[in-house]
Amino acid sequence: VNRTVVEAMLRSLGFEVSLATDGAEAIRSAESLIFTAILMDCRLRLIYGYVATRQIRQLPGCAVLPIIALTANALQGDD
Repeated sequence: VNRTVVEAMLRSLGFEVSLATDGAEAIRSAESLIFTAILMDCRLRLIYGYVATRQIRQLPGCAVLPIIALTANALQGDD
């Protein structure tokens, strides 16, 4: 649900949006597409968001790319 809301908000503001369903797909997208910024879900499947971020940072041209962490965890004790 959160992904749908964020996607709709960004599109309504005129941003082009590309979605990845898991960490591995996020890394592949970063290898093949040019992004202005990445919104990274901290709890992705296959490759956790933090691990995917570290791998994206190692890609050519991605060392300083803004990667903004997102999570649906809002309660104390959520990990």
